[in-house]
Amino acid sequence: MTMKNLYVPCEVPNLETVQQQLLKCIPESYFTDAPKAFTCDIEILKQYCPELIEWLIDNSKTDILHYRFYITPPKSRLPPHIDGGGTVPTVPFRLNIPVQNTKGTKLTFFNSNEDNIKFGIPDGYLTSMHPIDFTKLEPIDSLELTNSHFVNTSVLHGVRNPLSTYRVIFAVTWQLDHDRYRDIEEVFNI
Repeated sequence: MTMKNLYVPCEVPNLETVQQQLLKCIPESYFTDAPKAFTCDIEILKQYCPELIEWLIDNSKTDILHYRFYITPPKSRLPPHIDGGGTVPTVPFRLNIPVQNTKGTKLTFFNSNEDNIKFGIPDGYLTSMHPIDFTKLEPIDSLELTNSHFVNTSVLHGVRNPLSTYRVIFAVTWQLDHDRYRDIEEVFNI
């Protein structure tokens, strides 16, 4: 069984406080002209966001693989992609927590023909699948990620940030497996 929805809301306790705490975990040098993804060390997160990390660990049914920040610069986009790539994407979903400047930005999901997909490894990212011709994509749905959601990352998706500020998302990924952990309920108590 795999995650069937494109996104599922998830209430993170004390979200506004968590957002401020998460911002303290990002080095200033990571705010650049290009989209940036980086894995944050658990010890730094425990130092600045102890309640969030405790809540995530207490509600997880399997190990958390990593905690990552995704920073999309002003007036830019993270092109459409499928996380993990391959015929069975190794990252079927993530818990995305909005950290900063997500109102007015769009996470959009797309359909594409299989012959319009290629594999790649963007700098700082996992292997992923990308469209060859962006004009052949068909938008399915969009989400303004102002609250936390589990996001189906096995569907082609991308982010557009039309704002003059940096968009920051914190994402939690659980243990990867080609057969298990394909649905939220397998890894997290929601």
